[in-house]
Amino acid sequence: MRQTPPLLPPRRHSHASILHEADVLHVQNQVLEAKVVELTTELVKTQYELKLERVNYKHLHRKVLGLEAQLENQVLHVIDLEQRLACTAADLAAAQRTNEVAGQAAPTTDVIAMCTEHLTMLHEDLDMYDARCAMYEAGIRELWATYVHPSKPELTKHATPPPIHATNKCDKVREPNDADSDDTASIDSDEYSGGQVEVVEMAYHHQLDELCEALAVSVEAQHKQLAAIKAMEIQLEMDKRQYEEVMSTTRCETDGMIGDVDVHYYLHEVLVNIDR
Repeated sequence: MRQTPPLLPPRRHSHASILHEADVLHVQNQVLEAKVVELTTELVKTQYELKLERVNYKHLHRKVLGLEAQLENQVLHVIDLEQRLACTAADLAAAQRTNEVAGQAAPTTDVIAMCTEHLTMLHEDLDMYDARCAMYEAGIRELWATYVHPSKPELTKHATPPPIHATNKCDKVREPNDADSDDTASIDSDEYSGGQVEVVEMAYHHQLDELCEALAVSVEAQHKQLAAIKAMEIQLEMDKRQYEEVMSTTRCETDGMIGDVDVHYYLHEVLVNIDR
């Protein structure tokens, strides 16, 4: 046969102990309510910061696009100068051969040195623009990793948007006599089209919306928990009043013990629910 579990021995609880437990629950409720208010404030602040970061991202993106356009113009200018330098070197070589044949002195102006110096300065400008593009890309990746995937650092690498600036094939400074390597200075300007930029922006905005939705769900769960605790507190207050009425109208000690045991069991269940 199935044995019934033994009943708990009846325990007496004074009116003061019940009031003390009710006060403790009230204090816990106030603490939880303060936490919910704090989370709500933090959510509003985070949403405002996300809007600011979205504006900053668009501003940085425009800057990067502008720098890419400047860099492309510089590359085209360098290619043009290299072609001119090659033509000038060929003309000088032909003039030197003509002067040697005619027995005349070679020209004193070192045009190759001047063009080489100017070409070196242009390559330095290219390196500077490339460094700026890399700096803006690093800032965008940092914003992405901070505000889109703050709780998943292991996924940051996969969630990082594709780099906006392509690897420049003309970063290496070539020698002035390398006139036949013009094909290595070409740049693929169609690699990042407008459609790819729109896809990156849509993915970024989608990740921001998912973050806001997750924060809203967390705050909604906190509100539900607070409402459940308030309902428990109201029910406890009603039971406390009923207990006070029973204690005031009943003088029998046995009835008083039964009432104490019932209230004790109820308080025990309420505390178990709160712990859950």
